[in-house]
Amino acid sequence: LLSACGRSGMTSGIGLEALQSKGLKIGGGKFIQVNDHGGTGVEGVYAVGDCAGGNLATVGQAMATRAIRVHYGSGMIMNEAGSKCKPFGVWTIPELAWAGINEEQAAKDDIPHASVKVDFSSTVRGCVTQEKGFLKLIYHSDTGLVLGIHLCGENACDLVNFGAEAVCNGDTVYDMLQFVFPAVTYHELYHLAAAEAKLRIMHKD
Repeated sequence: LLSACGRSGMTSGIGLEALQSKGLKIGGGKFIQVNDHGGTGVEGVYAVGDCAGGNLATVGQAMATRAIRVHYGSGMIMNEAGSKCKPFGVWTIPELAWAGINEEQAAKDDIPHASVKVDFSSTVRGCVTQEKGFLKLIYHSDTGLVLGIHLCGENACDLVNFGAEAVCNGDTVYDMLQFVFPAVTYHELYHLAAAEAKLRIMHKD
């Protein structure tokens, strides 16, 4: 049984009320509203990490780096990819991870889409370990553009990074098939999913 109750920012009772009259805003989930550089709308005040919706330590670190560079004008500002590219992980047993959009979001945005689900047991490593799990690939049903990756199972929070990069880079299932994965790894799931998606696109008519 998995109960997902969501997250909320611990932003009450820490003196932010005095800054709200100056432009700082607390939005849904009690998260501080910030721009791409962590700015709050109050000069010299930035918010990064969990209180600003950065749900991973690494995301918070990247937000902090951007805020410091903007504030002090030090060096090149890192190019931040869209929020759809950020991978998310849940370290439960089994692990859950995803990047990009799901089928409901694709339908809402009127994107022609389809999905492929591949079980861990379809890979050599899965046959060896007998671990249960799957990868679901969401793709544009006409172009093969990778729209989303969803994983459940052992090492899902590690495996999602390759899929997140594919979403960020605007890769297609054809691009994914060009990559040769190391033998006996769960990354074979990507090759199997992309190959099946390619066949479905070719024969959908």
